[in-house]
Amino acid sequence: MATRIILRNPATGLIKRGFYGFSWTTLFFGFIVPLIRRKFLWAVVMLTPTLIIGALSSDAHAANFLSLVLVNLPAACFINRSYTRNLLERGYAITGATPQAYEKLGVTMPSGGAQPTL
Repeated sequence: MATRIILRNPATGLIKRGFYGFSWTTLFFGFIVPLIRRKFLWAVVMLTPTLIIGALSSDAHAANFLSLVLVNLPAACFINRSYTRNLLERGYAITGATPQAYEKLGVTMPSGGAQPTL
């Protein structure tokens, strides 16, 4: 289950939601999730094998199942963490998160007003 955290860009004041944990949305909706998050490379990486599986399979149900297991399931395991870490690399700062959030994201909890380190 994904956990939501709030990230704020100190330079622009823009606030975005970040997530960590399993993405049920990605599992069921596949490449649409990275499209909505404007992560077009992720969308292409997920869509390409899905199209190849669909083209090679004569059974639509089997193709859907294979896409779910071979593409969406692995992506659902790490796409939230990757998205949030990307926001951190772009200068966003985690606001009001627990130490567990920092641990799950693999970042060092800042002391004082410093930025978290990746």
